Amino acid sequence: MKHDPYLKDHRYSVFDIETTGLMPSKDMIISASFCDPKTGKTEQIFTDSPLLEKNTVSWILDRLSKLDAVITYNGRRFDLPFVLYRAKVHRLASALPLFWSIDLYQWLKAYWPAAGTMESLSQKSVEYALGLSESRTDPIGGGDCIPLYSRFLAIGDEKAKDAILLHNGDDVRQLAAICDAINFLPWHRIAFERGFSGLYGASRAILGPAKLEAGRISRKGKATPGKLPASFFCDGYALEYASDTGDLTLSIFPEKNGDLLFADLERYPVDVSSFADLAGFHDGFLVLAEGKEASFRECNRLSSALVATLF
Repeated sequence: MKHDPYLKDHRYSVFDIETTGLMPSKDMIISASFCDPKTGKTEQIFTDSPLLEKNTVSWILDRLSKLDAVITYNGRRFDLPFVLYRAKVHRLASALPLFWSIDLYQWLKAYWPAAGTMESLSQKSVEYALGLSESRTDPIGGGDCIPLYSRFLAIGDEKAKDAILLHNGDDVRQLAAICDAINFLPWHRIAFERGFSGLYGASRAILGPAKLEAGRISRKGKATPGKLPASFFCDGYALEYASDTGDLTLSIFPEKNGDLLFADLERYPVDVSSFADLAGFHDGFLVLAEGKEASFRECNRLSSALVATLF
């Protein structure tokens, strides 16, 4: 994701799991892999016995807690909820650590024009479309891991274990390669419509999707808990932060001139000069929308700057 400006300075990794099935209430995690797209370093763990799954889940949570962002492929619907459920089963956590969850499947489906022409948007299909298939070395699919794991448990077949780890490792390495190849996504629009992460020293905030309606811009999010609670209701914006949960709510109330919605930055607790590089910045005023079309980059920059005042 080196092309995504919102990931700059973040600690992030690609993440994937293999399981014995699709139902975390009765299935378990076989293996898990992390790959750092910046270095290519891959870390893996294998559950040598169902009795040791707790160790696997603990290992996953420990690594997730050290990241600002996690990249998965359909992970928001499968991998991360599965990990959370198994963590609750083992009484390890009631919630996942705070990090920005990036589901590349959802992004490609919504923002990649080629996605609409493809019969399948599986990860392997995307690899093929981007010319990355030859980099994959494992010959199996995710479903093959289940009988292989049963074979490992039954007779201790190390080749079955190696095949699972190779597949799981290739999944994260190939997804990291996809991350480097996608320089065509509309990053500012995605950050506006899907949310993004902001880093503020030792603190972090995950800003959710923004909404432009009734002449205002609003978004909710989560921030590092434990800071002093805050509740600001000002002329141009409102910002609330609950210190116990980390929940935050931001609303921006722009001024209007015809079809334009704009912010007079002198009215906001922000460094006006930090907006000078934006196309929508003019003499201290920031255009946030024209008609029903939001200025994605400008809205995101102002949102992040206002949240920064909490820290």
